[in-house]
Amino acid sequence: MSESPIAVSVVIPTHNRSDALAATLTRLAQQDFRCAWEVIVVNNRCEDDTDEVVRRQQLSVPTLLTHEETPGAAAARNRGAREACGEILIFIDNDILVPPDFIRRHAETLWVNPNCWFVGRVINPPELRDTAFGRYRDDLHESYFQDLPTQNFADYDGATGQNWAMRRDEFFSAGGFDEGYAIASCEDAELALRARQKGFRTMFNPQSVVVHNDWATDIDSFCRRQELYSISSVLLWKKYGENSFQKEIVKENSPVDPRNDSLKTIGKKITKSVFASLPGKSLTKLACGAIEKIAPDTKLSYKAYRTAVALAMFRGVREGFRRYRDVKV
Repeated sequence: MSESPIAVSVVIPTHNRSDALAATLTRLAQQDFRCAWEVIVVNNRCEDDTDEVVRRQQLSVPTLLTHEETPGAAAARNRGAREACGEILIFIDNDILVPPDFIRRHAETLWVNPNCWFVGRVINPPELRDTAFGRYRDDLHESYFQDLPTQNFADYDGATGQNWAMRRDEFFSAGGFDEGYAIASCEDAELALRARQKGFRTMFNPQSVVVHNDWATDIDSFCRRQELYSISSVLLWKKYGENSFQKEIVKENSPVDPRNDSLKTIGKKITKSVFASLPGKSLTKLACGAIEKIAPDTKLSYKAYRTAVALAMFRGVREGFRRYRDVKV
């Protein structure tokens, strides 16, 4: 008797997060999906024990470990998609904890909704709220979903490779991820934009919920992440201009343009450049720490966090303009 064809391929790009990856694979092993499926782990220039962690996992489904040397989650996901055998692709990150019905929900949704790509809900672990900054970060994260439905599907302009499912042929029809995004940011939203141009609907599915086993749990690491994200924001803006959802962030933090910037805008940019410097960064860090101890969970502490994040984004945008200076708008 021939084996059943693979229905779903779960693609996981990973870079030096073997501990988180082990937890992700452990949760995947608990799926209640009864059709044939597979896992593809893409080692993206890892220097830790990722390969050994994958080989130790006891999954009851085919598990492929492959390698991609081009840096970035975009290239790693494309490699996984090329290796995949499934009719459906599900992308998650190496630090995503899924429930037992995760694959089944995505598959059943896609089977009855052709030409739709579904982004699921991502939540933080409850222990994130054990710290003052964690509560701020969780509140900020949850605010992004306040206008979205909690039960029904909805058209959605955004996307995240943390929890995203589509048909494999449609993924390649849209061109896959743009491997020019060497940092894991904006490559998913950019692909969603191209998918919509191709006539596919990008949808939000609030019933597909995963937990983000994240590393950016304090203000320093979170600022570092936002700085990296903002580098990619410049590339997205340079490629799509006014159609870029990051256009305001880029414009607010771009180099001073005396011809188009008002005096007020020029003043803000100069102020940011002073506080975004290394001494200013250290001062902001000390201020956040002090305010957090004296007045946690207050408007003052939230303002301090927002200031630190805004300066990190400023540094990222300026780095993006340096890195992508030859990319034409």
